Amino acid sequence: MRKIAVFANGWTTENLQNYMDGLREGLFEKTADLYVYLGHDAYGLADVDNDSEICIYDLPDPEDFDGCIFVAPGMDFEDVNKRITDRWIKSGKPFISVGKKMDGAVSIYTDNYEGMKPLIDHLIEVHDVKKLFFIAGPKDHKDSNDRLSAVIDSCREHGVPFGDKDVLYANWDLFAATDYIRKNYGHGEELPDVIICANDDTAIFTSFVLEEIGLFSPKDVLITGFDGTNRGKSFYPSITGVAQPFREMGLKTGECLNGIFTGQPVGNEYYIPCEFIQGESCGCDSTAENDAERRKICRNIPREAVFTDFRAGRIHYMEIEVLKSERYSTLGTYLRDFFYARDGQEGNPFYIFIDPSLSKLSENDISDMPRYIMPDTVDMLVGKNGDTRYPEAVRRKADGLLPDTEDDGTSRLYVFMPLYIDTYVCGYMVMADRTDYFGGSIYSNFKSSFNRILETYIKNLKVRSLNDRLSELINRDPMTHTKNRVAYEDYKVSLNERFASGDKTDTAFVMFDINDLKAMNDNYGHEKGDEYIRNSCRLICEIFSGSIVFRIGGDEFVAVLQGRDFKNREKLLKAFDDELKKAAASDLPPEEKVSVAYGMAVYDRENDASIDLAINRADEKMYINKRMSKG
Repeated sequence: MRKIAVFANGWTTENLQNYMDGLREGLFEKTADLYVYLGHDAYGLADVDNDSEICIYDLPDPEDFDGCIFVAPGMDFEDVNKRITDRWIKSGKPFISVGKKMDGAVSIYTDNYEGMKPLIDHLIEVHDVKKLFFIAGPKDHKDSNDRLSAVIDSCREHGVPFGDKDVLYANWDLFAATDYIRKNYGHGEELPDVIICANDDTAIFTSFVLEEIGLFSPKDVLITGFDGTNRGKSFYPSITGVAQPFREMGLKTGECLNGIFTGQPVGNEYYIPCEFIQGESCGCDSTAENDAERRKICRNIPREAVFTDFRAGRIHYMEIEVLKSERYSTLGTYLRDFFYARDGQEGNPFYIFIDPSLSKLSENDISDMPRYIMPDTVDMLVGKNGDTRYPEAVRRKADGLLPDTEDDGTSRLYVFMPLYIDTYVCGYMVMADRTDYFGGSIYSNFKSSFNRILETYIKNLKVRSLNDRLSELINRDPMTHTKNRVAYEDYKVSLNERFASGDKTDTAFVMFDINDLKAMNDNYGHEKGDEYIRNSCRLICEIFSGSIVFRIGGDEFVAVLQGRDFKNREKLLKAFDDELKKAAASDLPPEEKVSVAYGMAVYDRENDASIDLAINRADEKMYINKRMSKG
C-alpha cells in the first residue's frame, strides 16, 4: 500500500471533512493510505501554541512516502507553508496543491473572487443595498483579499460607494468581529444595509450579537457568509453565501492520484468553481431547502448530547488514570490499561508516542527542554490497531510512520497531531479513519484535552519529586548520608507487612556498634570523632555494598542483607572482620583506625513472629563481639 502525506489545518473543520470525504471516495481501493499531519495553528492564538502546533508538519520524511497533498485553505502562515512545500517539491515525489496554484505541483483550486462576485452582484441588484460593510480575515490573507476584491469591483461597477472605512480586518476572530458590532451598532447607530462576512461562522456570530442588541437580521440588516457549511444552511436565518467545492476538489485529488500511480496522464491545473448559495439571511426565501437541513440537525441533537457526555466522561477517566502515574516509567502502563480496556472516542487504530525525556520534567524547567522541535526518539506508550495491542512501551524513531498498518484492501486514514507542554513538543498521537471528526472538531478537542492532562501530569511529577526530595532529607542521616532512624522504623513496618503477606525473601540483619567513640571524642575532639564515625560507616557500606545501611544511633548502624549479600553473608562478615584487623595492626591516624563490633542473625520465617526477634538476636551477638574485642 502506498503512503501519501497530507498537510492540513484542523480549524477548517467542515471544509476539511468534505475534502477528505471526497478524497477517500475518489481513491481507488488499495491506491494509498493517507497520513494526515494536522496542525491547529491560526491567527489569534498565542505564538507559543502556534509554534508548537506547526512542529507536526516536520514529522514525516519525504523519503518514506510516495506523494504529498498540501491542503492550502486554513494554512495561513506563508513561512510555515514554504517550509513544508519547498522540502516536498524538492524531493521529486508527486505533489498536489489543493486550493492554491503552485509551481511544481498538480494544482486543484477554486477562485474566491469568482465565487464572491455573483453574491455581491445579487445583493446590489436584487436587494438594492447601498451601504456595505465587510468583515475580513487578516490583511495579508489571499482568500480573504480575493473576496474583498470582489466586493470592491462589484461596488465600483454598480456605482455603490465602498472604501477602507467599510472594512474590518478581524483575523478570523469571532469575538473581535462581534465586539466591533456591539460597540459600533449597539447604541442606536445607523446600520449598514448588509454585513458581508468572510466566512459562515463570522456571519452566524454576527447574527447572534445583532439579536443580543435588539436587532434581528434580515429585517434590520442583511448578513452574508462564505463557505456554504451545513452550519450555515441549517442556521436561522440560513446564511446566504458561497460554497467552496471541497468535496469536488477531494474527488479530483483522488482521481489525480489514481492516474499518477497507474501511469495515466495527469494535468498541471484543475479549476473547480464555487457556487453561490441563496439563503434567508439576505432576505430571500429558501425555507423548504434549509428546513430539511434543520430537521436533520434537530434529529441528531439527542444523539450528539449523549456522545458529548460520553466523550467528556472518557476524558475525565483518562485524566484519572494518567494522574495515577507518579513516574514516567509507569505512565504507559496506566494509559494502556485504560485504552485497551475498551475503545472510546479515540477509536481504533490509536497510538500515543512520547519523548522519553519527558521524565526529566520532574526535575527540570520547561526552559531546560528542547523548544519547538519534534523529538528524534519516542516511546510508543499506547499502540492498538485492530486486534493488535502492544503490551509494553516500544522505543522507536519519531518519523511519522506507524509500526503496523492493517491492509484490508481499502485506503486508511491516519491523523497525526502534536502533543506539547508550552514550548516543549513531547510527542504526538494518532487517531484514524473518522472524517466526521474533522467537522465535529473531535480530533482537536481530544488532542487538546490530552495536552491539558499532560500539563497537570507534569505538575504532579514535580510535586512528587519535591516530596521525594523532602522525604530523602527526612530519612537521610546528614553526617554519613546513609538512611536514618526514621527510615529504619518505616522500613521495619514495611518489611513485617511484606513477610506477613507471604513474601519469602531471605533476609539477615547485621548490627554494628562503633568501639571507643567516647575516647576518640575526649582525646581528639568531636571533629575527629565525626570523621571516625564516617570512616566506620564507609567500611560498612563498602563491604555490604548490596545492602541497605541505616544509622540508628550515634555509634550504631544496621545492614539488611538480601539477595546477593544474603547469599554471601558469611564471606562478607569475614571480609569485614579482616579489614578491622588490618586497621588495628596499621599505623593509620586514630580517626582512620576504625574498630566496630558486629553481630548477624537470619530471619526465620517459620519461628520468628516478627523481624524484631532476628534483630534482637543480631544485637545480642554484637554485644558478645564487643565484649570479646575489649578482652
